[in-house]
Amino acid sequence: MESYFQTNKKSWIESSFYNRAFKILIESREVLKWSYVVAFFLEAGNDSHIFEGVQSGLEMATEKLNELLETEIYPETVDKLKWEIINASEFALDRKRALQYYS
Repeated sequence: MESYFQTNKKSWIESSFYNRAFKILIESREVLKWSYVVAFFLEAGNDSHIFEGVQSGLEMATEKLNELLETEIYPETVDKLKWEIINASEFALDRKRALQYYS
């Protein structure tokens, strides 16, 4: 995507959402990595079910964001893809914060 923005002379501001999405993706994967350790030591009960549900939500949000970031960019679809990436980034960030809250 960065090459698209460079070849089409887009400003840094117009492409900053992309870098932010990558940062959120990396942070989400980091939180997920450690959440499996926490889940392993949780005693079975309501708290563990809530935790696993939130963890599952973050897994799905992270995978969706990853798919969008791997998508091929075409000039006619760049605006739609941009908003999909922004929405998926915010959703993943929300799920990450929720999982950190329950950890």
